[in-house]
Amino acid sequence: MFRTCFTLQVSLDRRFLKSGVTFQEAVVLLQCVRTRGITPGRLALTLGRDKGKITRFVDRLVARGLVVRDPNPGDRRITRILPTDQGKLAARRFAALFERVRKELFANVRTGELRQTENTLPKLYDNAIKLGRKGPSLAAQLKPKAMQEEKGEQATSPHEEPGNAASAEDVANPGQESDETKPLRITKAQIDDLFPR
Repeated sequence: MFRTCFTLQVSLDRRFLKSGVTFQEAVVLLQCVRTRGITPGRLALTLGRDKGKITRFVDRLVARGLVVRDPNPGDRRITRILPTDQGKLAARRFAALFERVRKELFANVRTGELRQTENTLPKLYDNAIKLGRKGPSLAAQLKPKAMQEEKGEQATSPHEEPGNAASAEDVANPGQESDETKPLRITKAQIDDLFPR
């Protein structure tokens, strides 16, 4: 399964790089076109990516003239990502490419097998989200042990029992999920939007 996921990502990037973007950049552009403008935070939530990665995708799309950042005049902290006319044309090409890729990907896969996969993937996705929440936070793993001891904190180790370490955000907002840790629910309609039949 992991090999298939990795191979699919590499194959998708190869197909889209011929059009001048990565697969993930194409997905970001299509989402911007579909929503007629979206904030980077909403993009991150919708696509299940961290905001830093979304920013890098958007930077590359801006550099290619496919999207623009549109600051809110009432609150400069809020920016929407809007597709340009060139971006809308590119999105049409990418949608057609998604359709070709979808047909090739599901070639020789029977309808019953596809339905079984459609029923299994959401469960695997939920398990992957839960798996990502176990263990010490990345920040706790990277914080030098001496700094933790200086502040009277118990040092964490990647070998400790999963789920014992809390991130700084967990401490600041107990019981609340951050945007990066909220489970992303992908509906069949969203998948169909990205991979039309």
